[in-house]
Amino acid sequence: YESYGDLAQAFVEDVVDVIDLRSASNTVKIEEDSAARGEPHSVDYSIRFEDFNNQTHYYSYVISRLDAPYTGIADLEGKNFCLGDPDSTSGSIIPASQLNLNEPSVGGDLFSFANVRYSGGHDTTVAMVLNGTCDAGAVWDGMLTRMRNNPEDYVDLIPDFTPESMDVLHSIWRSPEIPLASLVFRDSLPEAFKQAFKGVHFTLHRDSPETWLAGIGDDVRNAVAGEFEDYDVIREARAYLAAQDN
Repeated sequence: YESYGDLAQAFVEDVVDVIDLRSASNTVKIEEDSAARGEPHSVDYSIRFEDFNNQTHYYSYVISRLDAPYTGIADLEGKNFCLGDPDSTSGSIIPASQLNLNEPSVGGDLFSFANVRYSGGHDTTVAMVLNGTCDAGAVWDGMLTRMRNNPEDYVDLIPDFTPESMDVLHSIWRSPEIPLASLVFRDSLPEAFKQAFKGVHFTLHRDSPETWLAGIGDDVRNAVAGEFEDYDVIREARAYLAAQDN
């Protein structure tokens, strides 16, 4: 499938029954679309993945330049603020909802509080903060590490970019934990099948980790038990943003 959204839609339309979905927002969208079809309890999240930092979650950061006079969200009133892609969990959905819900200085309306613009991507947000186009911006924490570790990938976007270019940035806000990824099962599958599938999955991970990684992908290192509640922060965010659209 060409996108997370396409994969999620295939699940909703009963084309596939088990998917490795790396987008927390699209995972919860499956719940919403399935509930609209009269299947409110359609998803089993009992396998979660860990990354190479032994984390089952990641964060959205609001970053700014160290030489700018911003130490918190309240300082950004009337300033240029970058979100990423509108559908990005950590670049838009979580920061917009969390700042509106839980940051008193924003007053429940980020788009009135600051001059908000969409950059289109995490790396572009970083570039726009570095060059001063945006006073601050929301980014996936992994992008900060990726840009520092692979600077050659970003020289077309940011001329003369080096790892030291990142030293002028700091974080002025961090989101709650965002779930990293899950192996998503259709909950209506026979329980015996789900348990057998999970047993094979965990046994393969234990006995042949190289084979397991070849099938799952090289950006994870472990499989752990997951819970429905792990996605509550995403449900809150999507419900809040949906209410704003109505």
